[in-house]
Amino acid sequence: THGAYVTVHDVLAALHVALQSRVRSAEYKALGAQAQFPIKQAFEARCVRARHPTQEREAGLKRIDYLCGRTRIEGFHRGPKEEVWLFSTR
Repeated sequence: THGAYVTVHDVLAALHVALQSRVRSAEYKALGAQAQFPIKQAFEARCVRARHPTQEREAGLKRIDYLCGRTRIEGFHRGPKEEVWLFSTR
């Protein structure tokens, strides 16, 4: 950030870092089979599209897989707390 304001770059860079972070095994397992299925499909699709599919698959799930292919941002809106912002995807 740059003092009293946040730039668009700040937001997009933080979003990129967050979505590229790995998902812990315990977190994924806690979801249950019904929620895991579309995430696993998104993971497999991402691996197929990757430049190095084997390496990508070995690296494991990323937060972006939780979006289940809905990777286009429609907009941002305030969350349940004042300091929280959420984004909508399609």
